[in-house]
Amino acid sequence: MIELWMVGTAASVVVLIAYLTIAITIIRRLVSTQQDPSANPLAWATAAIFISFAVHHGFHAAYQVTSAISTGAAYAVRAGYDGLIVTAWDVLSAAVGIWYLTLRGRFPALVRGGALFGDVKLRKQQALEIHDTIVQGLATAKMSIELNRNEEGLVAVQQSLDASRRIITDLLGEGSAETTLRPGDLRRDEAVRGRSA
Repeated sequence: MIELWMVGTAASVVVLIAYLTIAITIIRRLVSTQQDPSANPLAWATAAIFISFAVHHGFHAAYQVTSAISTGAAYAVRAGYDGLIVTAWDVLSAAVGIWYLTLRGRFPALVRGGALFGDVKLRKQQALEIHDTIVQGLATAKMSIELNRNEEGLVAVQQSLDASRRIITDLLGEGSAETTLRPGDLRRDEAVRGRSA
């Protein structure tokens, strides 16, 4: 017969594996993008939280297993973890870890920036690309239209539109149903108000 402590132990093993996987994924991305702890402390601290949570649940599972084969103090430890609320939280923690891992695979653009945390260098590069391709293109179009060079203006507008589509696709990623844009997906909830002079 399956007892609550067995379910909790299994859930703790899943938490150990899932949370260590998350931490390693975050750290590998930070290392590959050369983000040291001073450049991105929030990401490193988050990785440390996942590691500490994984280790805690690893000890939790070890205590459960050793208490199953011994008596005395170890059994008392198991009794402390053998409750419906504790077991429910272990199962929920395992489910959240698995859910997080599945979401990371579906949103590659978020992972590119150092595991959901803004890489300042990457954001600066993206801002410069938007400025160089879209803003400059629109400025060229505006000047061309003001000089009655409408053909040149239309070409510059089309080039800016093409560049903006490419940049948005790069930022969101391609291929999955979650990141494929459909008509109306980028519509704002509220209209943008014009700036007063």
